[in-house]
Amino acid sequence: MKRRYWILALLGTACTEKPHNMTKETEAHKFLYAMGHIAAQKMAFLELSKEEADLYALGFQEGALHQPPQIDLASYRSRLQTFIENRSQVSSEETEKKGKAYLADFLAKGGMRTESGLGYKIEVPGNERKALPTSQVVVQYQGRFINGTVFDSTTDRNPPPTFLMQDVLPGWQEGLSMLGEGGHMTLVVPPHLAYGKGGLAGKVPPGATLVFDIYLLQVR
Repeated sequence: MKRRYWILALLGTACTEKPHNMTKETEAHKFLYAMGHIAAQKMAFLELSKEEADLYALGFQEGALHQPPQIDLASYRSRLQTFIENRSQVSSEETEKKGKAYLADFLAKGGMRTESGLGYKIEVPGNERKALPTSQVVVQYQGRFINGTVFDSTTDRNPPPTFLMQDVLPGWQEGLSMLGEGGHMTLVVPPHLAYGKGGLAGKVPPGATLVFDIYLLQVR
């Protein structure tokens, strides 16, 4: 218990230090910062609290500086995978619950839902030309989490991307089949029509409901 208080005291001291302004750092420093940020993003599915993130950072720092561990690592290494799986399961269930609440609110505000559970709203219907399962589609889109964070966007891509309908997410396949060429729609894609309980490593958390604004530019 004393050891735990000592760790938290150390972390508290570290957290009071003035944060770096990375825009003023050297390129080498920015690369190191980017490495740390990217590594942390791969653990986002664990939904760490501030205290937990500090403890992880302490272990990382001591390991990187070749300092002796404060606990017996061997006894935890064999149980690490079980911990991650259990934590991931809890995180996924909580994420799915929030997604269902978001979809319910979307429907209450005028959105529609298909039998599969896909939420959608056709903003601009487009023309009569619609995508078939064998079609190619040229699109512009923005993908975001239900908290508004953008995780993917094609707004800066020129030319816009082309996809085979059979290669896109099930939620996209269903949604785009309802939209005419030149149309625009919003999709609320529950996990079973997106990346499921496993998520997409380093990018989409397990059980995440995703929101897409899609412009169907061309059907081929």
